[in-house]
Amino acid sequence: MAGTPDLMDGLRQLREAAREYQRADAFYYGRTTEAYASVRVQMLLAKQGVNNIERFDYAHIPVDTIANRLRIRSIAAVPEEPDVDGDGVIDAEADEAVTAAQAALDRTWERNQLDAEAPDAILKACRNGDAYLFVWPVTVDGGADDTVGEDGDPPSGQVVDVDVRVNGADTVRAVYRQDDPLTIDYVIKSWTFDEPGPEGQPRQRARATLYYPPRGGRRARIERWISQAGCDASDSKNWDPFDPGDGRGAAFEHDHGMPWFHLRTDRPYGKPDHLHAYGPQQMIDKLVIAHASSIDYQSFPQRVALMDPKADDVLGNRGDPFRPEDEDDDPEGGGTSALSADPSSVWKIPGVRDVKQLDPADPSVFLAPFDRYVQAMGEATQVALYRFGSRFAQTPSGAALRMADAPTDNTALIRHELWGGVIADAFEQALRLLGIEGARVEVKWAPVASVTDLEGWQVIQAKITAGVPAKVALMEAGYTAEQAADWTKDWPDPGIERRLAVVVKLGDAVQRLGAGVSLGVISEAIVGQLVRWVVDPRAAGGEEMLTGVGAPQLAIDANRTGQEAGGDTRPGDGVDAG
Repeated sequence: MAGTPDLMDGLRQLREAAREYQRADAFYYGRTTEAYASVRVQMLLAKQGVNNIERFDYAHIPVDTIANRLRIRSIAAVPEEPDVDGDGVIDAEADEAVTAAQAALDRTWERNQLDAEAPDAILKACRNGDAYLFVWPVTVDGGADDTVGEDGDPPSGQVVDVDVRVNGADTVRAVYRQDDPLTIDYVIKSWTFDEPGPEGQPRQRARATLYYPPRGGRRARIERWISQAGCDASDSKNWDPFDPGDGRGAAFEHDHGMPWFHLRTDRPYGKPDHLHAYGPQQMIDKLVIAHASSIDYQSFPQRVALMDPKADDVLGNRGDPFRPEDEDDDPEGGGTSALSADPSSVWKIPGVRDVKQLDPADPSVFLAPFDRYVQAMGEATQVALYRFGSRFAQTPSGAALRMADAPTDNTALIRHELWGGVIADAFEQALRLLGIEGARVEVKWAPVASVTDLEGWQVIQAKITAGVPAKVALMEAGYTAEQAADWTKDWPDPGIERRLAVVVKLGDAVQRLGAGVSLGVISEAIVGQLVRWVVDPRAAGGEEMLTGVGAPQLAIDANRTGQEAGGDTRPGDGVDAG
């Protein structure tokens, strides 16, 4: 039986994408190959052995800078419909569901070692642009009895745990529908392995599994395939259905939904975070290799002996180091020479008029462009230059640091939203498999960055003084909602400082107005009306006073006549204030 069109198309897509993923890994781990201007240059460098020098890898820095900002703090269960009654209290039934869900999530997290696996999934997605989470139930096997046994064991086939596995994009590929790029058509996972042949020689084979989601009333389906030993896996004739002997056959339907969840940096497929670092890294590699080839000449410079044409025996071979007796002799051997390396010795070289030294290439020819290409890498990837080392930029502080890290911080915040939803979907799937309802999942991330410098805290204080709630000000500074709530639970009313400041200003204004009353510039009645209106506008003048309609007319006697408001005034004798 030949492979299906889905199988062969999925294998083709996986094979083509794998080349780019391998390239991304090579640049991240510093395993790139050098590009040469000519074959002769390549042969010369290979002869010197400098091709074996480990690369000066800077391309991993953009990946690590972003990945380190994507740390999952917790996976939390919350009610599906929080605060239904609007009273701020979760009812007992919802609280019980959340408690059961949280216990299941904690057990699943610990069982699958996700403290270590989750950061690996995030790093894979940043490094290759794509990574996948696989969620599959662990059931009780060994019998057809659907009742609980005497020992309390669950019935056969019941889900007791959930596996959550991280998969790289080099072996997994989600194939999206052409008419709906947001919907997965199927997922293929394929890998190769060796098995011993008839004569003990290893023969390569390939396995492939296709996962189809539920569609059109049809249940989810899985197909398993295997290639024939030693045959071309790109030919559909060389594939056969594979039955591993687990009782489900080579193809079967199930009720576990689509078990794959795609983490990606772009749609429909991601791009490596260091994609724009490839070019600068290649130039850095070229500079390092070229410089390495010149180091030997700096340690042991080349020299040339200029022969004297007037000498009787210009080509004489007198045992000097420039023309050894036997060209096959080891230059470091114990042969005799008329030239002594002892201090104060005098060398007499017959036929040689002068000796010149050939200077090697100046190191600055390599080091100056090296720095510029590192800077180009930072510019191309929008990663702050200080991240590449203090050689290129000093670590900024305060507002300058936040401004330098703003592009990578924004990227991390966007991924909090994108990947948080995908991870939450994966764990909600785990809860459904375990039969737990009434709760949904929220992914809580560690802050991308938080204010720790004096200048930043002064800004927080200024916000609070201006009336911003303390909890909001702390969250805007990068602290979590839980941290802000815990820190501010015993704080005084956040608006008290602002109101006290108003009272102080009001007192100062009243004192100044009192001086005006004593001088007869303004009447006491008007001052009282003004103060009452400032303290409580609605009580003092009603709604119309707030809009300026019917505002009190305040007459101030410029001639200190002490006339009451509303009295008879002549033009120029007073000022109408509205």
